[in-house]
Amino acid sequence: MSDIKVMIVEDEALIAQQLKKRLETLGYKVSDIVDSTEQAVQSLCVNPANLVLMDIVIKGNTDGIHAATRIQNEFKLPVIFLTAYADEKTLQRAELARAYGYLVKPVQERELNAMIRIVLNRHARDRELLDTIAAVERLGKNIGATANRLTKQVIDYNQATLDDELKLALERQQFELHYQPQVCLKTGSIVGAEALIRWNHPTRGQIGPADFISTLEDTGMINEVGDWVINAACRQLKSWIDISIETFNLSINISSKQIKPRDLEIKINEQLSLHQINPANLELELTESIVINNKPQKIAVLSALKDIGVILSVDDFGTGYSGLSYLQKFPFDIIKIDREFVCNITKNEKFTAITLAIMNLAESLEMRTIAEGVETREELEFFKRHYCEVVQGFYFSPAVKAEEFTEMLLSGKVFDV
Repeated sequence: MSDIKVMIVEDEALIAQQLKKRLETLGYKVSDIVDSTEQAVQSLCVNPANLVLMDIVIKGNTDGIHAATRIQNEFKLPVIFLTAYADEKTLQRAELARAYGYLVKPVQERELNAMIRIVLNRHARDRELLDTIAAVERLGKNIGATANRLTKQVIDYNQATLDDELKLALERQQFELHYQPQVCLKTGSIVGAEALIRWNHPTRGQIGPADFISTLEDTGMINEVGDWVINAACRQLKSWIDISIETFNLSINISSKQIKPRDLEIKINEQLSLHQINPANLELELTESIVINNKPQKIAVLSALKDIGVILSVDDFGTGYSGLSYLQKFPFDIIKIDREFVCNITKNEKFTAITLAIMNLAESLEMRTIAEGVETREELEFFKRHYCEVVQGFYFSPAVKAEEFTEMLLSGKVFDV
C-alpha cells in the first residue's frame, strides 16, 4: 500500500491532520494537504497523487464539486468527497459530479480504508475500460476508413453497372407502363389513369421508378426514356378513348430535365397529332420542385403547353416549400394532394388542416384537386365529405398492366364509393 499517494483537500486543519494520521496508519502516503480548490489543482501539477479526498464545502473561488470535476477531467484521478452532512442534496451533487464515493466527517479508519480500496479498484477498471474503448475506436476508425473505401468502390461499381443496364433497357424493351385508375367520387366510375413506368429487369425482376429515375436524370437518359413514355402513353390513351368515354384523361409524369424551350411542346404536339388525341385528354404531371425553382424558361415552356390545350398538374404539392405566390405564376389546372398528407388526415389534425388548406387554395385559383394514395375507407370518406372530385390509390386498385386496365374499362367497372 506504500505506493498509493493521497491528496487531502480540507480547509479545517484539525480534520486534515486527523485524516493524514489515519492514512499513514493504514499505509498510504499523503502527497499534500491544501485548503483551497485552487491550491489543489496547482499542487497536483507538481505532486502527483493516485486519489483525492475532497471537502465539498471548501473556501476558494469554486467549491469542491467544480474542483472535483476539473481534477477528474484534467488529471484522470478518482475523487472521494468529504461531507459533514449525508443529506439527499449532497448525494445528488456528488452523483452529478461523477465522484467515486463520499465519506461523512468525522471519517472512521475502517470506513476510510474500505472506501479507498473500492475506489481505486473501480478506477482501475474504468481506466482499463476506457483504454479498451480507445483502442477499439482507433481500430474502428481504421476499419471504418477501409470500409468506406470499399463501400464507395461498391457503390461506384453498382452505379456504373446500373448506368450500363439502363442504356440497354430501352433498346431491349424492358420498360413497361402500368396504369392506376383515377375514380370519380360521385359515380365510382373510372375517369382517368396515371401512367407509371416499370423496369422489367432480367435478373432483379420488376423495379419501380424510385430506384432508377434519378440515374436517368443524372445521365441525361431521361430525355430518351421520357420520349418513349410520351409515345407509349399517347398510343395507349387513344385506344382507351376509342372504347371508353371522350372525357377519359391519362396523366404522364414529366421530369424537370425534360422541360426545355421549343422541345417538350413540340414532342407533345407531334404525339397528339400522330394519335389524333384531344389535348384536353392528356395530363402532364410535374413535381413541386419545378414551382420552387421558378425559372422563367420553364414557366414559358409550361405556358406553351397550356396553349396547346393539355392539362397541367402539380404533384406532391405541399411537401416542398412552394406557396400561393409561386403557384400563381404557373398555368396549372390540377393540384395533386400527396400521399404524405392523405395517410395522416384521419390521425393528425395538422395534416387535416393542411389538406383542407390545399383544397381551398385550389378552389380559389379555380383549380381541381386529385387525392392520391387513398388506401382506407376513412380517407375516402374524408374526401367525399370535402367535395374532392377524383381520387386514386390502393383502396381501388394498384397500378396494373394495360391489359388489365383495358378489361376494367370494357366491363364498365364501377367502384364502391
